[in-house]
Order: sequence, then structure tokens, then C-alpha cells
Amino acid sequence: ALNNVTTIYFNAHTQQRLSRSERGRFIANILTMFTLANSVGSLMYGWALASGGIDVQIAMSTRLLLLALVLRLGIAAALRMDMAGRETILLKKTE
Repeated sequence: ALNNVTTIYFNAHTQQRLSRSERGRFIANILTMFTLANSVGSLMYGWALASGGIDVQIAMSTRLLLLALVLRLGIAAALRMDMAGRETILLKKTE
């Protein structure tokens, strides 16, 4: 569900910033990244659930979730610190 919300946001944002052909390519790239990330996430979660007993499964799942949280926080911090990127995203298209 989150990837649908993000795709809708980026589609609305890029309608103001990109031409029609660039927008299609951009949205296709986002959908490809979401599909690949979903596949990798499912693979890792399946691996965690296939390991040992219930205690090991819970521990591995918790570690994976904590790792994902740390990665998201790192990406968010990197995006917030990139001033050129923030200006590109926040500025409206001028003609």
C-alpha cells in the first residue's frame, strides 16, 4: 500500500516538473524499484521464517525489521542533508 501512495505522490509531483516522456520513464523506474525491493524483502523474510524454531524466527524477523528501520532513517537523513536535491524537489517549475 505504501508503494501505491508514493507512486501517486511522485506522479502528481512530476506532472508539474517533467515532460510526458520523462514522467513515464520516471514512474516506470519507481515501479521497478518497488517490485525489486518487494521481492528482496519477501525473500529475506521467508529466509528468516525458515530458520530454526519460533524463538529464532522471531529474533531474525526483529533484526530484519530493525535493519530496515535503520536503513530508512539513514536514507531520510541523507536526503534531508542534500541541499541541492531539496531545492530541486521543493521548487516549483518555472517557465
